[in-house]
Amino acid sequence: LKLSRITAGPLRRVSVPLEGLARDAWEEVGGDAVHLVLEPLPTVSADPALLKRVFVNLFANALKFGTGVTDLRVRVCLTETERGHAVLVSDNGIGFDAAAASGLFQ
Repeated sequence: LKLSRITAGPLRRVSVPLEGLARDAWEEVGGDAVHLVLEPLPTVSADPALLKRVFVNLFANALKFGTGVTDLRVRVCLTETERGHAVLVSDNGIGFDAAAASGLFQ
């Protein structure tokens, strides 16, 4: 619902420091009991509301599916891909069966 409200308006592309945005999203989901590993991130040109919603959704999923995991850690870093740089959000939670991946990401 929050995403539909954000996308209803025009994109607002501005300079966004990713580290600060990720910290704000982390505070929003209440991840205080979980260790956040936030590596240095760049400033990018993006819509801050949309980008924050992406972080909030990823962090919320990590917390939801990390329940019961001892020493749950969520890591945010910059990685190199064939197409350039990408922001990677990962965790050491329970994960999912790779055989079910096609159904999860439709």
